[in-house]
Amino acid sequence: MICALGPLDRTINDFWSMVSENNYHSTAMQEHRGRPPEATCRMGNRPILVARLGKTTATPTNPKLKRTSLSVTMPGRKPMAVTHYQFDGWPDHNVPLDPGSFSKLRRAVFRRARNENCTVLIHCFSINLISMKFS
Repeated sequence: MICALGPLDRTINDFWSMVSENNYHSTAMQEHRGRPPEATCRMGNRPILVARLGKTTATPTNPKLKRTSLSVTMPGRKPMAVTHYQFDGWPDHNVPLDPGSFSKLRRAVFRRARNENCTVLIHCFSINLISMKFS
């Protein structure tokens, strides 16, 4: 589990470079605000391409949890598949009305990390998911 501040406009290139260079095949974001997960960035004069593969999906049991499949391509590297989870049920300066939906995010992210033996990069503007007891 790696924790990072959600990418800002001035750090978006560094963020996706870190994802690609460290082989993070899962990312999780707990807030509704922020940019969509796909974007075109630049590394020097060469683009880092982050593209959406298909639709963003939400499960009927937890509509606040969105899952997007992305392809991250850096110059000189093969495209890498990344699963991006987003929980948009956390209001600014407040707590979710349904804490169970947040628990489902936690379970989904950690199930993927365990089943696929991959490192998950959690990025957010606060540390709510990061500060939960993981057991």
